[in-house]
Amino acid sequence: MLAGGLSLVLLASLGEARWNHGGNASLTANEPSTSSILVLKDARTGSTWFCLEMNERGQHIQQESLLNWDEGLDMLKIRKDEHLSRSSRAAWVEQSLLRPMPKNPYAIQASCAPPANAVLENGRHLSEKMGNVDAVKKEVCDSLEEVGICAPPYTSNACADLHGCFQQDTLQRTCYHKDQASALHGLSFSYAELFGEDAKLRIEPDLLQNHAELLKTTVKKVRDQGVNTKVLVQARTNIVRWTISKMVHSVRVNGRSSHRFTVHDDDTITIDEPEMLFEANAARVTQLITMGMRVDPNMKVMFYEDIARNITKSLAGVMEFCELPASSLRAAKTNTEKENCQSQHEKMPKDYIRNFDEVLEKMKDYPCIHRQLLHPSKTDVFNLPIEKSKDDELQVNMKADCPVGNNDVYLRTLSEYLA
Repeated sequence: MLAGGLSLVLLASLGEARWNHGGNASLTANEPSTSSILVLKDARTGSTWFCLEMNERGQHIQQESLLNWDEGLDMLKIRKDEHLSRSSRAAWVEQSLLRPMPKNPYAIQASCAPPANAVLENGRHLSEKMGNVDAVKKEVCDSLEEVGICAPPYTSNACADLHGCFQQDTLQRTCYHKDQASALHGLSFSYAELFGEDAKLRIEPDLLQNHAELLKTTVKKVRDQGVNTKVLVQARTNIVRWTISKMVHSVRVNGRSSHRFTVHDDDTITIDEPEMLFEANAARVTQLITMGMRVDPNMKVMFYEDIARNITKSLAGVMEFCELPASSLRAAKTNTEKENCQSQHEKMPKDYIRNFDEVLEKMKDYPCIHRQLLHPSKTDVFNLPIEKSKDDELQVNMKADCPVGNNDVYLRTLSEYLA
């Protein structure tokens, strides 16, 4: 698909490839912004919708930027050990906070010069999937002198994405900010992502603290280079609706099941151990917020309920947090990812939980969860009863209530939330 019969070169040494940004005069030579954001999130917190809306409005946020590198590198038959190391993953975060980057190190290769023998999970050849990109994306691909995997420490021009052609999806078909430089760039990924460790250690408290220190050091390095970098946490306050969403998603997408719940063919659920299930998810909220605070005590929190309530005000709040004018955001597009957030499990919890009466009875001594089981709105923010343990760790007091909070706020510090 590339002009001049450009062939893919898989460099066994993962050597540096060149990207000639000035190779096509019709493409604006965008200058990277000097404001960036690190977004730490968890599954089903509206992070895909947030990133897509930011990108649709002319910004550059790499969605799930550390996710599934091993599968992608395998698909392209690229040696992966070097990319999955602690130092390489940290370098990717650093470079992504310094300048606009692709979603991952192989996104440019995967969508501009896919090898003919690369096959997707559904059996479709990757080259077929990417054979129908729009004119702007094809123009950017054609401007590439060579296509190869960008190598650690990811400082070469082969790893830049100045037109927003590769940051939302690995197989992205369009470019988000071809005519203007984004005012804000950065990346979003799960707080539980690994940095070269064994997957069995995921969400272990000591490892999360270690990662927080690594990210804190990385953010400082970026700020020392003159980039105004902020830290944002994306979480949820409605533990009940979050649990429903996570259970259905885990089975539908990942095929995972649990002795604590059953997901039926109609996407209703039976919860066998509600006390343990809700408490485990409440713990993830405080784990995520704790990690954000360790990376930057001045971080702010945006909840799923905020963006489901008003995405435009939420994005404007992020821009203000990053000391940028909301006017930097382009006009909104309609119905973006509506089914992924606004319309997802919008009925009452009893409409999704088959053994609702049994669960409600079991949770009668857990006032916050009991309240949320009966609450009609999915967009209300709850003031979770977050307290500090004797070990100075944040935790949700499961025996305390959680009244509805201030729905006129779309971004807040932890102290503002707990006040």
